[in-house]
Amino acid sequence: MNLSEIMTQVRGLSYSKKDSHNIYFEDSIPVLRAGNIQNARILQEDYVYVSNDLVKDKQYLKQGDVLIAASSGSISIVGKAAMVQSDMNATFGAFCKVLRPNAEKVNLNYFKHFFETAYYKRTIKSLAEGANINNLKTEHFDNLEIPLPPLDQQKKIAAILDAADAYRQKTKALIEKYDELLNSIVYQCLGDSLNKDLKNIKSGSNEFLEDGYSWYSLNEITEVIADIDHKMPKSVEKGKIFLSAKDLSDNGELDFSNPKFISEEDFKHLSRKVKPKKLDVIYSRIGAKLGKARLVKTDHDFIVSYSCCTIRPKQDIVAPLYLKYILDSKATLRQASHGTRGIGVPDLGMGEIRTFKIPVPEKSISKKIVNQLEIIETQKAQAQASLVQAEDLFNSLLQRAFKGELTN
Repeated sequence: MNLSEIMTQVRGLSYSKKDSHNIYFEDSIPVLRAGNIQNARILQEDYVYVSNDLVKDKQYLKQGDVLIAASSGSISIVGKAAMVQSDMNATFGAFCKVLRPNAEKVNLNYFKHFFETAYYKRTIKSLAEGANINNLKTEHFDNLEIPLPPLDQQKKIAAILDAADAYRQKTKALIEKYDELLNSIVYQCLGDSLNKDLKNIKSGSNEFLEDGYSWYSLNEITEVIADIDHKMPKSVEKGKIFLSAKDLSDNGELDFSNPKFISEEDFKHLSRKVKPKKLDVIYSRIGAKLGKARLVKTDHDFIVSYSCCTIRPKQDIVAPLYLKYILDSKATLRQASHGTRGIGVPDLGMGEIRTFKIPVPEKSISKKIVNQLEIIETQKAQAQASLVQAEDLFNSLLQRAFKGELTN
């Protein structure tokens, strides 16, 4: 059955820049945009506000609505979808649209889960790539096909998928708690310096810090801070591993699962200045992931592009794991004044990185901190492994559900 038979589409609100504000004003209403759709959930923050006089009754978000990013310059954003859990005193912008299901024909949660299927994502990606500025049209959604068993079966299927989804969401929340714990340890180490100007802090001082800590420039506590030659080598099918900033995964690790490969000759040439080894820190200095730090935990033979630099700590002064977390903090990145290249890409100079002020604890304190970090990292890794299993289970059930196999 086509979606057009079980839902209606609502266009988003068009408004001018002068009609919108970043803060609430009297008789205004929040406007949700593509950025409010995250991981199949509605993120209720980062609104703009417009006068409610501009909003038609049908443009208020209602329970069961599926909000979709329908137009964007980025193919990765188009098609993102999330269901509205309850009626909202809010509307949505013109680059989004709402698919409003008919509850007499389709279970709302069954309808919601359809937008997480591989069929939906594959079809939408194909349609968006063939359109100008990745723009999805009304007919694109109307013509999507959805298997539609009787309502009582839809309800049973939705309940099974909801339970599997709840399990993975709880696991994600647990991982977030571990990240909060890791960040709290880092913030304690940074003391009262989080919003201070550290440029003129003298080495060896403990200004803004607790007893047992001293400030040092990154250059003083490292053996190596270097990037490779600024040459982009040709990729080959098999060869030496060549990582870039994209391989600094969001889970806090280096990701070796989908690397590029370069020839032995290029590898030898590019690694003359530096080649990472175990317990080095890889630090991203260019682009969207600027300021991300990842610890090398294995003996992989690889190099990283000049979008990153390799930092080798003096381990008798500073523990590698501790340094990784300090470098990965926004407090450290705040010390930099990001330059830009001709195309406007954020770019941290090597000189800036070398002058970063780092709070270094005494060895007895450092040992306790690293022990705490290691314990939490271990627990987080276990939760991440559980999340992989939860995602696999959900996706397996999802595939079976929309093939008509789940309630047989």
